[in-house]
Amino acid sequence: MFQNLEYMSGYLHEGERSCRDVEALKAKADSFAQSLSGIVRPLLEAGLSLRKVAERLNAEGIVTAQGKAWQANSVKRLADRLAV
Repeated sequence: MFQNLEYMSGYLHEGERSCRDVEALKAKADSFAQSLSGIVRPLLEAGLSLRKVAERLNAEGIVTAQGKAWQANSVKRLADRLAV
């Protein structure tokens, strides 16, 4: 019955570490979003569609945090993070 106790203990420790990793990733994403706030917020508040904002970011050579081109869905996630 207790033969997996060591495994379970390691699993719980891994889970705790994963929570810290998730929090670090969230903080990094928040920081990235804030760095683009001055660009994205005015575009969205001016009524541009998510697709148009993505096109504008791509035209300016601004890439996502992963270094990829912007898509409407990635702009949506950014806007949600910024609460626009």
